[in-house]
Amino acid sequence: MKPALEFLIKDEKVYSGALSCRGCGWSLLVRHLASLLGEDTVYVAPASCFSIISGPFPLRELKANLVHTVFAAAPATATGVRAALDRQGKEDTTVVILAGDGGTFDIGLQSLSGAAAR
Repeated sequence: MKPALEFLIKDEKVYSGALSCRGCGWSLLVRHLASLLGEDTVYVAPASCFSIISGPFPLRELKANLVHTVFAAAPATATGVRAALDRQGKEDTTVVILAGDGGTFDIGLQSLSGAAAR
């Protein structure tokens, strides 16, 4: 069995001082996701509590690019970001949407199904 310290994040991709509530699952999720995906990632976030957690301009939580968008447009925005990156020859850059239940299944279901169709 590996020692527990081996599983700790060694190269932190999230700045300290996040604006999340104590015990917030989003901050923990984003911290581990950012560590896994690295800095060559573009995150797309619809209006949600993560918009606040990620930091008000000019502050930010992630050591990567983050695009804020309106609540129901995250999949369309991510599709546009992906197309722009492909056009620039950056096929290796990962695009990830960070949306909660509202941006995914409630208000965002129509745009999510549109992204699946694309």
